[in-house]
Amino acid sequence: MDLNWSTPQAWGFELGGQPHEDGVHLEVTIDPTTVRDGEEYRVRVRSDEAATLVVIAEEDAEHDGRAAVILPTLAGGEVHSLTATGGQWLDLPPAVANLKDPAVEQRDRLIVYALRHEAELDALDLEYGELSDEARMRQARRVMSYLDALPPQTVVRRQVGYRIVPRR
Repeated sequence: MDLNWSTPQAWGFELGGQPHEDGVHLEVTIDPTTVRDGEEYRVRVRSDEAATLVVIAEEDAEHDGRAAVILPTLAGGEVHSLTATGGQWLDLPPAVANLKDPAVEQRDRLIVYALRHEAELDALDLEYGELSDEARMRQARRVMSYLDALPPQTVVRRQVGYRIVPRR
C-alpha cells in the first residue's frame, strides 16, 4: 500500500488551546490543616478568572461521611453566592471545626467547584433552611453528580482535606 497525494498537503496543529477553552484554574487552601474541635479555620480560594463558587463539606467516611452544600447559602431570605475575582485570593467566611464524637479524630474535606457561568447555580435546584442530615447528604451527592458531569470548560473541582483533633 502506498500513501501518495495528487496535490500538496499540509497539516497544522495547535497545542494547549485558548484559555477560555481550558476551563477555570482554581487553587484552594485551608489554614490550619490540623485544627482542634471547636476552633476556627480559614479557607482561601483563587481562580484565574471570575468564577462562582459552590462549596461542599464532607465528613470523614469512617464517621458516616455526612456531606452538605455550605455555599451558596440562604441569609435574610435571599440566596448568597460568592464569586472569585480573577487572580485575587478570596477569603471565605471562617468555619468552625466540629467532631462528630468529641473524643475521636476525623479527617474531613472541602470540595470546591468554580463555575464559569453563574447561571449553572439555577440548575442545581438547591434547597435551603432546616434540612435533615439525610436530605443534606442527598442534595450534596446530587449537586456533585451534576457538576462532575459538566464539561471541564464550564466547571473545575478542587478538594482539600483537613484534620480535626479532640480538645486536650
